[in-house]
Amino acid sequence: MNIGSIIKYHRKLRSMTQSELCNGICSVSHLSKIENNNKEVDGHTLELLLKKLELSKLDIEESYDSYLKLLEKFLQSMIYYEKNKANRIYTELVELEPLLTSTDLTYSYHLYIYRYFILIEDLERAQQIKIFLTQFATVFSQHESDLFKYLNALLYLYQGKYPKSLEILTGYAEDNSLSVKMQGEVLYYLSLTYSYLENSSMCVVYAEKAFQEYSKACNYIRQIHTQLLLSIHKTDIGLYSDAEQHFEHMLRNAPLIGEVQLLPTIYHNYGILLSNIEEYDKAKNYYRMAMEGFQSSEKYYVSLSNYTEILLILDEKKEAFNNIREIISNTRIEPLKKYNLIFTFHLLKLEKKERKAIKWLENQVIPYLQKKNLIKDFTKYVRYLAEYYSDKNKEKSLFYYGLLIKKEGRFF
Repeated sequence: MNIGSIIKYHRKLRSMTQSELCNGICSVSHLSKIENNNKEVDGHTLELLLKKLELSKLDIEESYDSYLKLLEKFLQSMIYYEKNKANRIYTELVELEPLLTSTDLTYSYHLYIYRYFILIEDLERAQQIKIFLTQFATVFSQHESDLFKYLNALLYLYQGKYPKSLEILTGYAEDNSLSVKMQGEVLYYLSLTYSYLENSSMCVVYAEKAFQEYSKACNYIRQIHTQLLLSIHKTDIGLYSDAEQHFEHMLRNAPLIGEVQLLPTIYHNYGILLSNIEEYDKAKNYYRMAMEGFQSSEKYYVSLSNYTEILLILDEKKEAFNNIREIISNTRIEPLKKYNLIFTFHLLKLEKKERKAIKWLENQVIPYLQKKNLIKDFTKYVRYLAEYYSDKNKEKSLFYYGLLIKKEGRFF
């Protein structure tokens, strides 16, 4: 505890000058050295300074302990994904910043603020804090250094720099150098990184471990988030029964713990599972509920696209045609561009313009999917072309089958 910094904070809080505080106690230069933690303060001088500030040493110690506990609560609120609580504590901490940043709590304070900006996905401010903290990294304690490196991994993850994130998180998952209370989070974010890399098997491995840690910690919100990862990727690798159990738990428990904003995402992904097992009517219902929750957001058009693919499978052309028009009109922005390209292909097919549809698939859809490394969609439509040309152009058919084998062999 830097007692001099705390004296300085309380002096300024009372709008006192150094001369006013030290009058009759010590010299201004002596007080200045104390406040800058350049000189040890003897017991008698400290007692006189605190008395003038209407404080006691016990007050100071209790205040310091309360600040330390507040920081610990702040971190815990983020680990437990309690955003409202984290928001309230953040506001309180910002008011205390002049004191916290002049004590030995300063690096913990800035590291936790860094974690907060990642939590609320304010990546610009998180990057600014990272740059600021980098200049002090050489004087961090081992714990502070480990935490900083870990937070950098989370920032890399949200910035889409998955290999960098994976390297750091894998190290922490293997050596357990972070505190026990953060182990579930390390495993969760490692699982999430594999999710973004579309490596379902590894995602499930680490999500199962994260779920065990969160269960032990009674971290109910993160249990739901982890089950969502498990349900998505167990669906992807064909473990439909296991995935359905996760969906049932989430649908029952998410409203109970106030995670209703997650329900549209759960509905959407449950629709994918139901579509995979060909329960199309039930899948359509869940996609409708997802769209109702997403309204006109980007996710709405993802659900509408999946819903419309079922309509195409069921040959419900009239509704599919109207939906495709809506999809094409609203998916020109980059995050949704693949839907624009894919459903332009479907529109050409519905309009019985087969040759144009195939050319569009070859010249627009496949190159885009390959460039963006959208493996599942890429393999789906390459397989479509390989089968399309099987009795029309053997050379082209073999080319696409070769491309399919090459891509599947590389990524699966």
